[in-house]
Amino acid sequence: MGNKVVYSYWTDEGSSGKPYTVYPASIDYNCTHVSFYYEKRSLDEEYPDTTDTLITATGNEFSTIRYRLKTIDVTVDGHRAWRNSSTTTSAPASR
Repeated sequence: MGNKVVYSYWTDEGSSGKPYTVYPASIDYNCTHVSFYYEKRSLDEEYPDTTDTLITATGNEFSTIRYRLKTIDVTVDGHRAWRNSSTTTSAPASR
């Protein structure tokens, strides 16, 4: 049977510019499943509609990154083996 790795991705089609930004969604390896969860990048928790986007170059065009990694969840044979969630805080504005 052998080892098999399957990668899946999701595309942020709401981002400005094309190509759209593509994020890893999950990795499956034998009985291990790794899921990636994202949150919208925001400048401040009090103003979640304000976005802290990044512009990246793809070699031919520019792409906008609107999400950041929030949680990684690992399950083995359907049982959670590991989970890590990140927290972010905004630095005070520089003057």
